[in-house]
Amino acid sequence: MRPAVVAARYLCPIDGFVVTLGQTGVQLDRPMQLVWQPGEFGRWHLTEPGQYDAKRLARVTGRILGPGCVVSDHFEPDHERPTGWEKQAGLRLVDAVPTVQDLTERAVEHGDEHAMKYTEACMREYMIRPDPRYLLAADQMLGRIPRYYRGKLG
Repeated sequence: MRPAVVAARYLCPIDGFVVTLGQTGVQLDRPMQLVWQPGEFGRWHLTEPGQYDAKRLARVTGRILGPGCVVSDHFEPDHERPTGWEKQAGLRLVDAVPTVQDLTERAVEHGDEHAMKYTEACMREYMIRPDPRYLLAADQMLGRIPRYYRGKLG
C-alpha cells in the first residue's frame, strides 16, 4: 500500500476560493500588491474595476502579500501572457517594494524629523543587508505617522 499524496490546500486572499498548491494555486516568491490597471476590455476602455473585481480588490486593499503567500494561478505574476496583454484592463499583482529614491522623496515631503530619521536608518540597513522588509517598514511608517504641519498658525 502506497501512502496517499495529499496536496496542500489554501484560501486565496484575493478571491476567497480554495486553491491547491501546484494545481490551481501558486506561491509568491517576493512581496506583491494587487492593483487595478485601467485599459481595454473588448471595444471599451475601462478606467474603474467592475463590481466583481472591486470586491476582490477591496479584500486586499492596502495589504502586502508576502513571500510564501498562496494565490490563485489566475494572478500568477510571472506567467507568460499573450502579446498586447499589458494594455488589457484588469487586476494585477505587482512588486510591492518601493524604491530607495521614492522613499527618500516621500520622507522629505512628509516633513516629520522622526519619519526622515527612521527612513534613513531603514535605507542604511537595506544597503548593508538588501532585505526588502527594511524598505517595507519605512513605507508603512510613512503612511502611519501624521504629516508635519507647515502652514501658518492663527
